[in-house]
Amino acid sequence: MADSVGQAVNAQIVKYYSSATEVPYFIAVGVVSIAFGIILMFFVKRIHNLMGGVD
Repeated sequence: MADSVGQAVNAQIVKYYSSATEVPYFIAVGVVSIAFGIILMFFVKRIHNLMGGVD
């Protein structure tokens, strides 16, 4: 499911990519990825608790 969501998001943002906007495009994608990673760090304990006995 995560893969399909990623592909759907990419399909929407790829229209902003061109050779003129290449650097800002990848900077924005990188910043958003890092931001989501930081947000997920705050939820690690909650996610771990929700996963119960999953190893």
